[in-house]
Amino acid sequence: LTVFADWSFMMFLRERDDFLAATAHDLTTPLVGLRYAIGRNAEEARRLNERMIRLVGNIKEFLRLGGKRKPPEPSVFDLAAVCREAYSLFAEDYRDLFDGRDVEISADGEVWVFADETMSLQIAWNLFGNDLKSAAPFGSVAVRLFRRGGMAVAEFRDEGQGMTRRQMRKAFDRYYRAKTALESGKGGFGIGLCTSREFARSMGGDLSVRKNDPTGCVFELTLPAAPPPQVAED
Repeated sequence: LTVFADWSFMMFLRERDDFLAATAHDLTTPLVGLRYAIGRNAEEARRLNERMIRLVGNIKEFLRLGGKRKPPEPSVFDLAAVCREAYSLFAEDYRDLFDGRDVEISADGEVWVFADETMSLQIAWNLFGNDLKSAAPFGSVAVRLFRRGGMAVAEFRDEGQGMTRRQMRKAFDRYYRAKTALESGKGGFGIGLCTSREFARSMGGDLSVRKNDPTGCVFELTLPAAPPPQVAED
Protein backbone atom coordinates (compact mmCIF):
# COMPACT_ATOMS: atom_id res chain seq x y z
CA LEU A 1 0.00 0.00 0.00
CA THR A 2 2.84 2.36 0.86
CA VAL A 3 4.56 1.68 -2.46
CA PHE A 4 1.31 2.34 -4.34
CA ALA A 5 0.70 5.55 -2.40
CA ASP A 6 4.23 6.74 -3.16
CA TRP A 7 3.77 5.93 -6.85
CA SER A 8 0.41 7.75 -6.97
CA PHE A 9 1.93 10.80 -5.30
CA MET A 10 4.85 10.84 -7.74
CA MET A 11 2.45 10.60 -10.70
CA PHE A 12 0.43 13.50 -9.31
CA LEU A 13 3.57 15.61 -8.95
CA ARG A 14 4.59 14.79 -12.51
CA GLU A 15 1.18 15.71 -13.93
CA ARG A 16 1.13 18.88 -11.87
CA ASP A 17 4.57 19.93 -13.06
CA ASP A 18 3.69 19.14 -16.67
CA PHE A 19 0.54 21.23 -16.46
CA LEU A 20 2.23 24.19 -14.82
CA ALA A 21 5.09 24.08 -17.31
CA ALA A 22 2.64 24.00 -20.23
CA THR A 23 0.56 26.82 -18.77
CA ALA A 24 3.62 28.98 -18.17
CA HIS A 25 4.52 28.37 -21.83
CA ASP A 26 1.01 29.35 -22.93
CA LEU A 27 1.06 32.53 -20.85
CA THR A 28 4.35 33.69 -22.35
CA THR A 29 2.91 34.30 -25.82
CA PRO A 30 0.05 36.64 -24.87
CA LEU A 31 2.28 38.44 -22.38
CA VAL A 32 4.74 39.27 -25.16
CA GLY A 33 1.87 40.34 -27.40
CA LEU A 34 0.40 42.50 -24.65
CA ARG A 35 3.70 44.30 -24.27
CA TYR A 36 3.56 45.38 -27.92
CA ALA A 37 -0.19 46.07 -27.92
CA ILE A 38 -0.16 48.50 -24.99
CA GLY A 39 -0.10 52.02 -26.38
CA ARG A 40 -0.66 50.79 -29.94
CA ASN A 41 -4.05 49.11 -29.89
CA ALA A 42 -6.20 49.39 -26.77
CA GLU A 43 -8.77 46.86 -28.03
CA GLU A 44 -6.09 44.28 -28.79
CA ALA A 45 -4.54 44.81 -25.36
CA ARG A 46 -7.93 44.35 -23.70
CA ARG A 47 -8.56 41.12 -25.60
CA LEU A 48 -5.14 39.74 -24.67
CA ASN A 49 -5.76 40.63 -21.05
CA GLU A 50 -9.00 38.64 -21.12
CA ARG A 51 -7.21 35.67 -22.65
CA MET A 52 -4.58 35.70 -19.90
CA ILE A 53 -7.22 35.95 -17.17
CA ARG A 54 -8.84 32.84 -18.67
CA LEU A 55 -5.52 30.98 -18.72
CA VAL A 56 -4.88 31.86 -15.07
CA GLY A 57 -8.40 30.65 -14.33
CA ASN A 58 -7.44 27.31 -15.86
CA ILE A 59 -4.61 27.02 -13.33
CA LYS A 60 -7.01 27.67 -10.47
CA GLU A 61 -9.43 25.07 -11.86
CA PHE A 62 -6.58 22.58 -12.23
CA LEU A 63 -5.71 22.97 -8.55
CA ARG A 64 -9.35 22.82 -7.49
CA LEU A 65 -9.85 19.56 -9.41
CA GLY A 66 -6.85 17.97 -7.69
CA GLY A 67 -4.47 17.97 -10.63
CA LYS A 68 -6.83 17.33 -13.57
CA ARG A 69 -6.91 19.53 -16.65
CA LYS A 70 -10.22 21.27 -17.23
CA PRO A 71 -12.14 19.63 -20.11
CA PRO A 72 -12.81 21.61 -23.31
CA GLU A 73 -15.77 23.99 -23.39
CA PRO A 74 -16.87 23.83 -27.04
CA SER A 75 -18.72 26.56 -28.88
CA VAL A 76 -19.24 27.50 -32.54
CA PHE A 77 -16.71 30.00 -33.90
CA ASP A 78 -14.83 30.96 -37.07
CA LEU A 79 -11.45 29.20 -37.10
CA ALA A 80 -10.04 31.71 -39.61
CA ALA A 81 -10.77 34.58 -37.19
CA VAL A 82 -8.94 32.74 -34.41
CA CYS A 83 -5.92 32.15 -36.66
CA ARG A 84 -5.84 35.83 -37.62
CA GLU A 85 -6.04 36.84 -33.96
CA ALA A 86 -3.16 34.51 -33.14
CA TYR A 87 -1.11 35.88 -36.03
CA SER A 88 -1.55 39.46 -34.83
CA LEU A 89 0.86 38.74 -31.95
CA PHE A 90 3.61 37.77 -34.37
CA ALA A 91 2.82 40.06 -37.31
CA GLU A 92 5.61 42.59 -36.71
CA ASP A 93 8.24 39.85 -36.40
CA TYR A 94 7.08 38.15 -39.61
CA ARG A 95 7.07 41.48 -41.47
CA ASP A 96 10.65 42.08 -40.39
CA LEU A 97 11.62 38.74 -41.95
CA PHE A 98 9.47 39.07 -45.08
CA ASP A 99 10.32 42.67 -46.11
CA GLY A 100 7.06 44.06 -44.78
CA ARG A 101 4.84 41.28 -46.13
CA ASP A 102 2.37 39.37 -43.96
CA VAL A 103 1.80 35.64 -43.74
CA GLU A 104 -1.01 34.77 -46.14
CA ILE A 105 -4.04 33.37 -44.29
CA SER A 106 -6.59 32.14 -46.82
CA ALA A 107 -9.91 30.38 -46.24
CA ASP A 108 -12.21 28.52 -48.60
CA GLY A 109 -15.29 30.36 -47.39
CA GLU A 110 -16.17 30.56 -43.71
CA VAL A 111 -14.65 27.71 -41.72
CA TRP A 112 -16.80 27.25 -38.63
CA VAL A 113 -15.85 24.75 -35.93
CA PHE A 114 -17.34 23.31 -32.74
CA ALA A 115 -14.43 23.40 -30.32
CA ASP A 116 -12.93 25.24 -27.35
CA GLU A 117 -11.99 28.70 -28.63
CA THR A 118 -9.27 29.38 -26.06
CA MET A 119 -7.60 26.01 -26.66
CA SER A 120 -7.77 26.58 -30.42
CA LEU A 121 -6.17 29.99 -30.04
CA GLN A 122 -3.37 28.48 -27.96
CA ILE A 123 -2.73 25.90 -30.69
CA ALA A 124 -2.53 28.64 -33.33
CA TRP A 125 -0.19 30.67 -31.09
CA ASN A 126 2.10 27.67 -30.77
CA LEU A 127 2.10 26.93 -34.50
CA PHE A 128 2.84 30.54 -35.50
CA GLY A 129 5.55 30.74 -32.83
CA ASN A 130 7.06 27.46 -33.96
CA ASP A 131 7.19 28.58 -37.60
CA LEU A 132 8.63 31.96 -36.62
CA LYS A 133 11.52 30.32 -34.76
CA SER A 134 12.29 27.41 -37.04
CA ALA A 135 11.00 28.07 -40.56
CA ALA A 136 10.37 31.73 -41.37
CA PRO A 137 14.07 32.75 -41.40
CA PHE A 138 14.57 30.32 -44.33
CA GLY A 139 11.40 30.69 -46.40
CA SER A 140 7.78 31.75 -46.63
CA VAL A 141 4.90 30.66 -44.37
CA ALA A 142 1.23 30.40 -45.36
CA VAL A 143 -1.97 29.24 -43.66
CA ARG A 144 -4.89 27.73 -45.55
CA LEU A 145 -8.25 26.78 -44.02
CA PHE A 146 -10.89 24.55 -45.58
CA ARG A 147 -13.39 21.78 -44.84
CA ARG A 148 -12.76 18.09 -45.46
CA GLY A 149 -15.74 15.91 -44.75
CA GLY A 150 -16.94 16.63 -41.24
CA MET A 151 -13.71 18.31 -40.20
CA ALA A 152 -12.30 21.81 -40.49
CA VAL A 153 -8.64 21.89 -41.49
CA ALA A 154 -5.97 24.53 -40.91
CA GLU A 155 -2.70 23.90 -42.76
CA PHE A 156 0.37 25.79 -41.59
CA ARG A 157 2.68 25.38 -44.58
CA ASP A 158 6.30 26.58 -44.54
CA GLU A 159 9.31 26.48 -46.85
CA GLY A 160 11.91 26.18 -44.10
CA GLN A 161 14.64 23.60 -43.63
CA GLY A 162 12.11 20.89 -42.81
CA MET A 163 12.55 17.92 -40.50
CA THR A 164 13.89 14.41 -40.82
CA ARG A 165 11.54 11.45 -40.49
CA ARG A 166 12.80 10.86 -36.97
CA GLN A 167 12.20 14.50 -36.01
CA MET A 168 8.66 14.35 -37.38
CA ARG A 169 7.95 11.16 -35.39
CA LYS A 170 9.17 12.80 -32.18
CA ALA A 171 7.93 16.36 -32.82
CA PHE A 172 4.95 15.94 -30.47
CA ASP A 173 6.84 14.17 -27.67
CA ARG A 174 6.88 16.16 -24.45
CA TYR A 175 10.16 18.03 -23.91
CA TYR A 176 11.57 16.91 -27.28
CA ARG A 177 13.77 19.51 -28.95
CA ALA A 178 15.45 18.92 -32.29
CA LYS A 179 19.24 19.12 -32.45
CA THR A 180 19.03 22.15 -34.75
CA ALA A 181 16.90 24.00 -32.17
CA LEU A 182 19.38 23.19 -29.42
CA GLU A 183 22.32 24.37 -31.51
CA SER A 184 20.62 27.60 -32.60
CA GLY A 185 19.37 28.45 -29.13
CA LYS A 186 15.97 29.37 -30.63
CA GLY A 187 14.03 26.33 -29.42
CA GLY A 188 11.66 26.41 -26.47
CA PHE A 189 11.19 23.68 -23.91
CA GLY A 190 9.54 21.10 -26.16
CA ILE A 191 6.10 21.73 -24.67
CA GLY A 192 4.13 23.73 -27.23
CA LEU A 193 3.58 21.09 -29.93
CA CYS A 194 2.88 18.34 -27.40
CA THR A 195 0.28 20.46 -25.59
CA SER A 196 -1.24 21.55 -28.91
CA ARG A 197 -1.80 17.96 -30.02
CA GLU A 198 -3.30 17.09 -26.62
CA PHE A 199 -5.70 20.02 -26.95
CA ALA A 200 -6.66 19.11 -30.51
CA ARG A 201 -7.37 15.48 -29.62
CA SER A 202 -9.35 16.44 -26.52
CA MET A 203 -11.66 18.43 -28.84
CA GLY A 204 -12.18 15.55 -31.27
CA GLY A 205 -9.52 16.67 -33.74
CA ASP A 206 -5.81 16.11 -34.26
CA LEU A 207 -2.51 17.78 -35.07
CA SER A 208 0.03 16.19 -37.40
CA VAL A 209 3.08 17.09 -39.45
CA ARG A 210 4.29 15.99 -42.89
CA LYS A 211 6.87 17.08 -45.44
CA ASN A 212 6.14 20.03 -47.69
CA ASP A 213 7.04 19.96 -51.39
CA PRO A 214 9.75 20.84 -52.32
CA THR A 215 11.00 21.85 -48.86
CA GLY A 216 9.72 22.55 -45.37
CA CYS A 217 6.84 21.13 -43.34
CA VAL A 218 3.06 21.21 -43.18
CA PHE A 219 1.45 21.18 -39.75
CA GLU A 220 -2.19 20.16 -40.13
CA LEU A 221 -4.76 20.99 -37.44
CA THR A 222 -8.18 19.36 -37.70
CA LEU A 223 -11.23 20.20 -35.58
CA PRO A 224 -14.90 19.19 -35.82
CA ALA A 225 -16.64 21.36 -38.40
CA ALA A 226 -19.90 23.14 -37.59
CA PRO A 227 -22.58 24.95 -39.60
CA PRO A 228 -22.63 28.75 -39.32
CA PRO A 229 -24.45 30.02 -36.21
CA GLN A 230 -28.06 30.99 -36.76
CA VAL A 231 -28.76 34.71 -36.67
CA ALA A 232 -31.79 35.45 -34.54
CA GLU A 233 -34.56 37.25 -36.42
CA ASP A 234 -36.20 40.33 -34.96
